[in-house]
Amino acid sequence: MSNPPAPVPLPILWGAFVSTHALLLVLSFFVPAEPIAQASLVPLLAIPAMIAAGLAAEGSLVARVAPHAQTWCILRFALAESAGILGFVTFLLSGAHLVQLVCAACGLVAHLLAFPSPRALEGYSSLRR
Repeated sequence: MSNPPAPVPLPILWGAFVSTHALLLVLSFFVPAEPIAQASLVPLLAIPAMIAAGLAAEGSLVARVAPHAQTWCILRFALAESAGILGFVTFLLSGAHLVQLVCAACGLVAHLLAFPSPRALEGYSSLRR
């Protein structure tokens, strides 16, 4: 059995991942949107964003592949962040600002649900059983 990784201050990592949503939203107001893709592309990026946010918020499926609580938290953070990133890419390709806002909101909610509180970390061990 492998040794658990060295502890990382998870709330600091959580804050760094959350700040990405704000950074991408602010950046989108300064980047001119020149739609280069058709509207049919929007669901192809928005739907995976919602799925990623849902997986991050739910957490039990991620717990099956994460060997340690720290890894579980970081995977959830990354999934929640990917919703915001996919929303930003959708905005850049289609100019659909509303889709970006919805994706960022879903990612932010997933981040709030994935906060690494002591109670959540205790819940990880029960999910692994």
